[in-house]
Amino acid sequence: APRPATQRLDLLGDMLEGLCLLSQSQSSRNRPAVARSTVVDVLWSLVLPWDGEYDDGHGGVVRLETLDVEKGAVLIKRWQKVTENEEGSASSMASEKETEALGVVFQGTVLEVVLNQQEGRKLGSFTGKQILFADGQGTIWTRRKCHSATSSFKGRECDGPAPAAAREVLRLVLTQLLLSLRWEPTHLGLGPSTASSGALVAIDASQRPLLSFLLRYATGTQDLTLLSEIYWSLWCLSEDALDSERITYDKARWVLIKSLAGSIEFWDGARGTRLDHLCPDMDRIVSFRKAALRLLTQQASLWQQTLSLADLGGQTAGDTAEKSRAVRNRLLELKKATEEGRHQEILSEDAYMEEVFQVDPELRSATAAASLVSGAATTFLSAPVDPSVPFLGVDISSCEILASNAAPLLLVCWKDTHDVAQDLEATGGGFRRQTSENEVTKYMVKVGDDLRQDQLVLQMLHLMDLVWQERLPPAETRMLRFVPYRVLAMTPSAGYIKFVPGAVSLSKALAQSNG
Repeated sequence: APRPATQRLDLLGDMLEGLCLLSQSQSSRNRPAVARSTVVDVLWSLVLPWDGEYDDGHGGVVRLETLDVEKGAVLIKRWQKVTENEEGSASSMASEKETEALGVVFQGTVLEVVLNQQEGRKLGSFTGKQILFADGQGTIWTRRKCHSATSSFKGRECDGPAPAAAREVLRLVLTQLLLSLRWEPTHLGLGPSTASSGALVAIDASQRPLLSFLLRYATGTQDLTLLSEIYWSLWCLSEDALDSERITYDKARWVLIKSLAGSIEFWDGARGTRLDHLCPDMDRIVSFRKAALRLLTQQASLWQQTLSLADLGGQTAGDTAEKSRAVRNRLLELKKATEEGRHQEILSEDAYMEEVFQVDPELRSATAAASLVSGAATTFLSAPVDPSVPFLGVDISSCEILASNAAPLLLVCWKDTHDVAQDLEATGGGFRRQTSENEVTKYMVKVGDDLRQDQLVLQMLHLMDLVWQERLPPAETRMLRFVPYRVLAMTPSAGYIKFVPGAVSLSKALAQSNG
């Protein structure tokens, strides 16, 4: 029998239908409201669900239950331990007091509630695990385990799609969400008069709901992988000279960079509420933003070095062996420069990054230190195509130009630490050291091909895999042996393709099977 449905297909259908309605909206004034009601509010409720039980930090329990997703209404039940003194006795008795209140969730992460007259109106910021109140008392509600044996909410909390399934759907439609930014207004506005000192501009999340959701969700959950995917997708969209709306994506990339640099804050114009400063633990948020900005600039440096290698291979005269030798020699030069502390000037053509570097010289130095041959010494670094996988440098002796008309570059990257001396010795000796597939990850870098088509085909294959998983028995699903691989179009004419471990070329497979 088919496995139980996880509602991922229903979620996917709802998201695509909402985006379709947004694209058909004829009034630019109505589009933000359509985007909020049909797409963004639903996404927030799925990827960051509030429902469940929380410890209030004082021995009590709080239960949140959504009443109306569209209006953000939630029912809040609270059980507090109170101590009462018996009349005429010095002893005291502990009892439990139950109270109810209504709260309103807005912009996905903010809870507004009046629990009692003494405490008054309170605003809380939700991280997915905790609700942090900006009440001057440091009040924190911490989510309990969903499947706790003592939870009175067990069973009800998990009726809807699991957040993991919702996040999977979010990544599956990320391309369409970013493309839909073309229907959002691009004006920025000055925001509330209480904007923090030094802030360049405040963006009204109610007017730019899609962009605000993507950036605030990725930052709030500290998801470096999602931020990287958003950034490089926007970069690619903004590089398409044939798209009349490319400036929209370029402005969105600017907003991403500036928000990570602390020069932009989001606010809710309808309520006059600042969203970025509700969380009491701002040091944690600021630290993450700095790490994310450093990762993006270092990824950009790696891509610039990679593109330079690919161009060198394509422009070098001679056969494939000559082209590969030129690539490896360039990598050796880069290795030597890195060891001597000499770094090339990078990202000078990106005006947005240059603005950030002028404010933060240390970021410029950290970005310049990122190298194809050594990765990053002290911080996490990843390649744009695999943002969750640590980049530890390339195996110089194994990098080459592949035999093809397009002369693609093969990058062979280490999975773990390795013997650099042995690597250089083998290369200098004129032979290539054999490495196993367990030691390295391989990427093809193609220049001159539009890999966005490949990305779209793979997206459809992912969709079909989702259909198979939810509609076919597990045994039949395993027989399909679908192995997705990563493709990232960096520009409309260049990008990465990740090799599938253990795969062979079609020509080799035909030769091994005698046709």
